[in-house]
Amino acid sequence: MIRTWSILAASFTLARADYNCSAGCSLDATLMGPAVCGSDGLTYANECLAWCQGIELDSLGPCDSLLEESAFVMNSEVIDEATITRFAEEEFRFVTKRTRYAKKIENLENMTAFDDEYEVDEMGIDRHYVRITSDGYEYASRYSLLNDTMGPTMLYKGLADGYEFIVKNRNLIIIGNDTRSAVPDTTLYPFRAIGASDYRWGNNSCTATMISRTSALTAAHCVWNFNEGRPMPITRIAPGRYFDSETNQHLEPFGMWEVDYATAFGEYRETQSRFFDMAVVTYKPINRPDLGCDEVYPGDIVGYVAIDSIISSSNGVTDPRIADITITGYPYDFRRGEMTTSGPCSPPARSNGAHYLRYYCDTAGGMSGSALLTKENIALGNHAGGSGGANVGPVMSKDMFDAVYTWAGLGTQSQVGCRPIDHVADNDCPCPSGGNPWNQILCWFLNIQGCIRVVRQNAARP
Repeated sequence: MIRTWSILAASFTLARADYNCSAGCSLDATLMGPAVCGSDGLTYANECLAWCQGIELDSLGPCDSLLEESAFVMNSEVIDEATITRFAEEEFRFVTKRTRYAKKIENLENMTAFDDEYEVDEMGIDRHYVRITSDGYEYASRYSLLNDTMGPTMLYKGLADGYEFIVKNRNLIIIGNDTRSAVPDTTLYPFRAIGASDYRWGNNSCTATMISRTSALTAAHCVWNFNEGRPMPITRIAPGRYFDSETNQHLEPFGMWEVDYATAFGEYRETQSRFFDMAVVTYKPINRPDLGCDEVYPGDIVGYVAIDSIISSSNGVTDPRIADITITGYPYDFRRGEMTTSGPCSPPARSNGAHYLRYYCDTAGGMSGSALLTKENIALGNHAGGSGGANVGPVMSKDMFDAVYTWAGLGTQSQVGCRPIDHVADNDCPCPSGGNPWNQILCWFLNIQGCIRVVRQNAARP
């Protein structure tokens, strides 16, 4: 690898005056030269990307051996200035584009490193953050501007609360006799704020819980495969998904939202530190004219839970709220698409480090990323994995809370700017579907507003 960088370095004399940042930066190494280490300690695909973001060159080649050379494969794409600077206000720098994704994994919980007596020393781990968009664009930051605020945040029950026409009709079933039980109605809060995460290879591989209008809390291993050193091809969320016994299919009562980007702690990506197996996924809005909005995020409809940092001491977590946490998600051993909840963990969860819990709720693969929820619907952290002896998951220290709070947009999000249009009645558009077409046209003309409401609402339903 060192020889590769030496050969490339000898082939290029990079003149910064030649970089036209407004025209963007190519990812083609034959044109732009090798990857470089910036003065900020981040590795950039080439010097143009570093220079156009105001970063001085420290050396040729990656900053350290943890970042594999394959992350900087030749690519002829030109990254435009808007893409490069998309997250500049948060101090995230564009570093490369990922073109290779992790392969299909049958059980994501198998990715987590867990030992009953395993402890991780956080000292010496370099704090940084990573963000990858649905297009594979990768951003990184060592100086991300985080909101310093006190929790818990406010929860929100969503527009679905009290407006039945937003939700598709569904059949309810309850199965199971263990400590878990199937959630009988996933359209009720807070269950509707919990969603199944889908991937390019299929549905329900992880669980995510909405914590703001735009974003959900999940596990870092649900967005990054440490063993392969590649991002997970996460594609969308389906809040409140359930299994319909009549059609033998899983259905989405609120629709689905595509992933925009995922943000995680770099400590997990580089060392698989279980203390940082936590991530935030942000989704793209959809158009819902029946709600009077062009941009509707999942949290607008289904609501979101609160988040908070945990109370801890030098001896570990001392927060009394961990005594009644529950875990709700989409396990593999139930029918795919069947949301289940653990009920209160028994015996109660206990500390397993400064911001890490050991608990005894029943879980299975597919529940990775499920929020550790208190009885007040406050997410303190997320489920990560386990063994036959116990399950484990990280909880939010104050600095992790600040990161999650900022990434979810809780410090900047505006109020929901739309409201459901009053549910239309049958006589809002009393025009028959058959008969004389001239009579239909006249009827539409006389009832134009009501007919438009009916058409828009029916077309916009998920």
